Amino acid sequence: MLKRTTLLLLLCSACLPLFCQNTPLSCDSKNYHYRPIINGKIEKLKFIIYNRFGEKVFESSDPFKGWDGTYKGKPQDSNTFVWYCSYQFAGELLKTEKGTVILVR
Repeated sequence: MLKRTTLLLLLCSACLPLFCQNTPLSCDSKNYHYRPIINGKIEKLKFIIYNRFGEKVFESSDPFKGWDGTYKGKPQDSNTFVWYCSYQFAGELLKTEKGTVILVR
């Protein structure tokens, strides 16, 4: 059961956001972004993704904007990326989470 205010990053294979390459007919681009799923009133959010060299490949404070698997407009190769997310729900303290996501092409 989700608490009233919950931040969820989908990490299981059954619900991991997919990134598609060279399959425009089978992929609906609006559904293929890696982003936090938020349940509650968010006051602050910073979501960042880094590549294996420590370069920031994505950053957003918009809870509805996610990473599409590109960097500087170029699709990234299959690899492991590090994500960092700081967030604050209304009436709660600032929290930080971090982890990894695997991009598969």
